[in-house]
Amino acid sequence: MKKILLRIFLGLIGIFILLTLSVLGYWYSCSPDYTGEFNMNNLEDNVEVFTDENGIPHIHSTSRQDLYSTLGYISAQERMLQIELMRRVAKGQLSEAFGEDALPVDKLFLTLGTDDLARRNASEFELRKPEGYEEV
Repeated sequence: MKKILLRIFLGLIGIFILLTLSVLGYWYSCSPDYTGEFNMNNLEDNVEVFTDENGIPHIHSTSRQDLYSTLGYISAQERMLQIELMRRVAKGQLSEAFGEDALPVDKLFLTLGTDDLARRNASEFELRKPEGYEEV
């Protein structure tokens, strides 16, 4: 009897260790990479990104299009989960990922019409240069 309980206990410890290592490995593989080089196909010229000691990225680019593309990549690298959750909330699709518990949130945002409003605003959006802005 004691041998069976010992085997079950050791088996549970082994499963716990494997699960812990799996979660840590997954977390490490999903963390942003702040070193090295990365090639993006849609860039016209070289873009340099420096991340300071506070984790704030500084982008140096010769064109605005390259700057915005790089900014989008960095934003996605840092906040993909947040971006996906906010997209689902605005469209009223949070319950697709989290089940019936999120249904009241979906109903609220579908009633508010945030997705339709966002589409309307995006079609009217015009890129404006801030005062005192000079092209690099």
